[in-house]
Amino acid sequence: GRLNQSIRTEFGFEDAFSYTEAPDVAVDSMGSFRPVVQVPGKTALYLTPALRETLTAFLGGAHVPLGTGGIMKPARSKGESAKRQRFLEQQIKIWYGHWGGYWQLTSDPEAFSIALDPELTYARVNFRMVYEGGYAIFKRVDTRWVLVTAKRTWIE
Repeated sequence: GRLNQSIRTEFGFEDAFSYTEAPDVAVDSMGSFRPVVQVPGKTALYLTPALRETLTAFLGGAHVPLGTGGIMKPARSKGESAKRQRFLEQQIKIWYGHWGGYWQLTSDPEAFSIALDPELTYARVNFRMVYEGGYAIFKRVDTRWVLVTAKRTWIE
């Protein structure tokens, strides 16, 4: 498909993105992309496999199952697991997995793909935030990427 017509018209990139397979489309990937994060007074913490294992063991797995108390209620931690979650949340945000049986330990939003137009002026970033996701459109202005629009398009 293509970007919504109103977005293409409003932001002036009629043909910036086409998501059909074409011979001139280049696809590449990189694993463990870790951009430099600079927030005054904060330190970036990257989730390694060892840290994931340690946090998961510390948090435990006590939880209220999905749908308890209503069909739309996600699974959530309880008891000692909830207490440990609150303790860690004094420093980092942690979500108990929507479906139950796992922890979401990464910070949101999580970008999982980026598409660039041929002139490298626009970028579409597909993202996930807890139990939902969508896309954001950025425009390069000088050396910075400026958010043009963001839409949530799906939910679990």
